Amino acid sequence: MASYSLFWMLLLKNNWKLISNDFVIYLWTLAVTLIRIYWIFFVPLVWKKDLDNEKCSFLRKTENAVGYNPKRDTINRLRKLKIQKIIELPPPYPNGANLGIGGSVADDCVICPFHQWKFRGTDGLCINIPYSTSVPKGSKVKKWISQEVNGFIFIWYHAEQTELPWDLRVPMGEIDDAFVYHGHNEFYINCHIQEIPENGADIAHFDAIHKKNFINGSWVQKKRLFGLGSHHWKARWSPLVGKLKYLAEVNLNHYFKLFGKFGCFRMEVSGKQIGPSIVCLEVNSYTFGKIKVVQYITPIEPLLQKVVHEFYGPRWIAPLMKIFIYGESLMFERDISIWNHKVFHRNPILAKEDASIKKFRLWFSQFYSSNSKLYSEATNIGW
Repeated sequence: MASYSLFWMLLLKNNWKLISNDFVIYLWTLAVTLIRIYWIFFVPLVWKKDLDNEKCSFLRKTENAVGYNPKRDTINRLRKLKIQKIIELPPPYPNGANLGIGGSVADDCVICPFHQWKFRGTDGLCINIPYSTSVPKGSKVKKWISQEVNGFIFIWYHAEQTELPWDLRVPMGEIDDAFVYHGHNEFYINCHIQEIPENGADIAHFDAIHKKNFINGSWVQKKRLFGLGSHHWKARWSPLVGKLKYLAEVNLNHYFKLFGKFGCFRMEVSGKQIGPSIVCLEVNSYTFGKIKVVQYITPIEPLLQKVVHEFYGPRWIAPLMKIFIYGESLMFERDISIWNHKVFHRNPILAKEDASIKKFRLWFSQFYSSNSKLYSEATNIGW
């Protein structure tokens, strides 16, 4: 490869005087255009919201008292970790090393990176220590029940050991083979995990927060572009019953009213809420075509959630998908501005039009059990 590059450089040097300036300009224009086209169609868009962008050191009124906000310590600690470029991890097993950092898989076993202990995948038992003729009793790592769906690996976690895992393959559906990954956004949000999926059942908030043109950026900023148009929404949320009681259905109808007169960018969104942390959406639009969006929430510690949206669609709509991801990210940041500064009330005062919120809270209550940790019991170390 180096010899080929040297050859072309010498050829260009020897014939530079024969090349006109116009040809060089055309060549550069073509190269820039090709790079731009490649970026538009083949490079996924990634949108991340850093904790450093949020100011959360304030006094906060809770349900019981006015006091110092405990979230500030969490954010400051994570900022320090980010600067030091290290990651906090739960206590590893059994000799202090983390199997996920440097560990390897051989056949059906996981090998520890620290001392090369080998743990059997079926039950987590240690079956071999390369420098020892025996294996100490109790040498075992926890076995987690997992499912792989559409390239995602889900780990079953429940406070009650007797609960059986849900089947995710049917409610999530399959991503079309013609679909490709177009990008994702990622946010860290300071709120109760229940607040985030509750948005789908909070019908009134769509007009209050998401009506303004997404070009306006954050909803708290005053811009002059509102006159271009506004978003209009119709939403419906309903829980399922029986064996599928851990599911709920979400339906949205959207259109953009341009200059207050012309309806355009119509979208029909249907999806399923799977348990407390997964949402799978299918968007059908004359403008964008068919799109799949997967949202998942990962609790990092008490009152700190990581939320990710991943976007899938046909390759040919890549330029429109970048606009779609950009707009969705800005819209979601409007919700984050509320979540980062609100209090979670277990029994809020609701209007009769907020009946869907009551339904949601009754549905969500199934995910709490007698062994679920209270906030006062949870610690960052054992989280």
